Amino acid sequence: MEVTDQHQMSRTERVIGGTTISYLHQAAVVLLGLWLTPFLLRRVGQHGYGLWLVAGQLLGYLTLLDLGVIAILPREIAFASGRPDRQAADELIASLVMQVRRIVRWQLPLLVLACAIVWLFLPTAWESLRWPLALVFVAFVAMYPLRILAAVLQGLQDLPFLARTQLVGWALGTIVTIAFVVAGAGIFALVGGWIVTVGFPAVAAWWRVRRLLPSLSTSTSPPQIREYFGRSIWVSVAQVAQVLLAGSDLLLLGQILGPSAVVPYACTGKLVTVFANHPQLLMHAAQPALTELRASQSKARLASVATALTQAMLMMSGALVVVILPANHYFVNWWVGPAQYSGWLMTVALTGMMLLRHWNVSTVYTLFCFGYERQLSLTSLADGIVTVAATVLCVHMWGPVGAPLASIIGVVTVSLPVNVRSVAHEMGLTVRAFVGSIAPLFIRIAATGVAAAVASTWLIEQTLVGVMLLLLSTTALYAAMVLPLALNGPVGPYLRMALPIFGRSAAAPEVEPQAATR
Repeated sequence: MEVTDQHQMSRTERVIGGTTISYLHQAAVVLLGLWLTPFLLRRVGQHGYGLWLVAGQLLGYLTLLDLGVIAILPREIAFASGRPDRQAADELIASLVMQVRRIVRWQLPLLVLACAIVWLFLPTAWESLRWPLALVFVAFVAMYPLRILAAVLQGLQDLPFLARTQLVGWALGTIVTIAFVVAGAGIFALVGGWIVTVGFPAVAAWWRVRRLLPSLSTSTSPPQIREYFGRSIWVSVAQVAQVLLAGSDLLLLGQILGPSAVVPYACTGKLVTVFANHPQLLMHAAQPALTELRASQSKARLASVATALTQAMLMMSGALVVVILPANHYFVNWWVGPAQYSGWLMTVALTGMMLLRHWNVSTVYTLFCFGYERQLSLTSLADGIVTVAATVLCVHMWGPVGAPLASIIGVVTVSLPVNVRSVAHEMGLTVRAFVGSIAPLFIRIAATGVAAAVASTWLIEQTLVGVMLLLLSTTALYAAMVLPLALNGPVGPYLRMALPIFGRSAAAPEVEPQAATR
């Protein structure tokens, strides 16, 4: 029992340590972005910067060609590392990596062909993006196999190392971007910065894996490639759905309304885009540990942990809502100017979409623990198709605000009804009973959010003093309503566990991920 408790504590420390560094990374991105985005708009231009935002979503579509092979690897390695027989676990991990390496070698020619097709058929209006995009594609293909090694480290829960290298890569990439922009490189400066940002963590992961697992490629087990594809195909479907859900709004806006219309939409949604990642970082960091629990713990234990994570995510999401609603108008005006603010209704739609999507993400992670991969993939795909179709219709009818409204339509009509019903079934509850169990929390979040939205309309004069007073009021109200639920509910034990872990992780030396699991 003592060994198990130590293992659980080590796992929790790595999740919290990696998540903490990721939060610092996000904070640095936000703080520097306050200066960097206006700098890029002045130097690169609104049209050029809008094209670069579109290019990022094109890369998202190209990542679908891995067919879930690399995306599923962290989960498979985490599941293997949960086995009690360490020798058998190490053998299985080596076999998994060998399978993925073989599959990736077959995928590279298809990836090159897809990049060439996208490049050749780029719209004429995006002509200035053609040669910068060619460099992006070359770097993307060259670094594609290194994604395997980052996935290995994620599966081994070496989360602090991954978070640190991503932070350093972002810092170096930002320096390169600024230097090249000052030198007059235009969009090519963004390309150079992106290559450094992505390339440094990839090379660092290669070095780390060689140091930790020098015999990784010496597996004697025959590769079960067909079996691996059978497990990855549903993840591939989920990847398609994710790109449709989160990787199509800018692309569709750019195609329907032009690249220049993308910039006000992106600027108005900047706080939502950046801070929405914070609750998801917690779930993403906990995913390997949840998968390991699935291999070694009871369903009741999984349900308890998943419930705590769900409530923690909703509490964090609600806090973001009551902060963004009062502050967004003033923030965008101060940051990039009034011309880039898309209006109060856009802010309300974006925050509402974020809250509902976070609720759905929490149900997805819960169902993933219970093996609902197929249902989750098909549901997410249906949600993505509905969202894309609704985006085209709503943007034509109402302009840019149609994009978040379409996402709300998709999640309310497709994902949430199906996923909530399945979670209730796994918990042994009726849908009404399950919704009733989280209703006190959700009602508090919704009530405070509505109050913040209504109060923000009174700020006719967007002054710093007025915004700060409203922020303090809504935040204090939210804390008074939600904090008792956090301390006395399922999240409470983890909050009390996290405080001493933060102190130890700041002073203790790093523990090798392999040694921590033995």
